[in-house]
Amino acid sequence: MNPITINAVAFQADGLWIARCLEYNFVSCAETLEKLPDELLSQIIDQIEADMEAGHEPFFGYEPAPQKYWDMFAAAKAVSKPIRPHKSVSQRWREFRDRTKVETQLIPVAAAA
Repeated sequence: MNPITINAVAFQADGLWIARCLEYNFVSCAETLEKLPDELLSQIIDQIEADMEAGHEPFFGYEPAPQKYWDMFAAAKAVSKPIRPHKSVSQRWREFRDRTKVETQLIPVAAAA
């Protein structure tokens, strides 16, 4: 499997925190910003594993996110630091990342305000 890079921008909408992945227009949500990285990484792992089990490349059929999310990410990245998952997900993520060569970065828009 080729290495996969997933950048995501985090923002609030309708009372939820949303993570929009740029390269694959993959969306995850959580009730708090603190829970969002864990939810996103769990969903990424589940999606990649499901695609591989079906004999597809990870994120088969996904298109890149619309340009406005790339612009949000670029603006937020200039003033914000990536947010990290909690330890409970971190161990699963490290093992998965090492096995599949996936790198992620989640940048919160709210910190840019």
